[in-house]
Amino acid sequence: MPYIQKEIMIDSPMKKVWSVIVKHLERPELQGEDEPKGPIQSRYGIPLSKQRKGVGTKTRWIYQLRTRKFVWDDVVTEWKENEKITWEATSAWEMKDSFILSLVSDKKMRLSYTMDYILPYGILGKIYDRILLRKSMEKYLEETLRQMKKTVERLP
Repeated sequence: MPYIQKEIMIDSPMKKVWSVIVKHLERPELQGEDEPKGPIQSRYGIPLSKQRKGVGTKTRWIYQLRTRKFVWDDVVTEWKENEKITWEATSAWEMKDSFILSLVSDKKMRLSYTMDYILPYGILGKIYDRILLRKSMEKYLEETLRQMKKTVERLP
């Protein structure tokens, strides 16, 4: 199973960083506002459950990789306040992602974004991943973290 982990340091108290992570789930339809630049573009999310916080939160995500549109549903499977949120795909390919927040000092946080995934299509999926998708996914995770840092550091 391919595994990607990217992290960024953010000069901000934990509460501010956590609030931006939570907003990502609460208001998925706003994802395109400050879009990370790169080959993968998140278009928006559609809430699939009234619940927008905690284990059981369901969302449909619409992304685009170059000219190809990707749609998948996920559900939050782990929610540790001010520490970690994990969600797993319930459609499309097998995928498990997490935001992990860890304290470095009073006003310095490490935000990690991890992703485990398995593409369908057997050997063709593995080739597609090696040639094209993995590098795009790594760039997308890095850009997402940079955008989150920028958003947090703009908060009062």
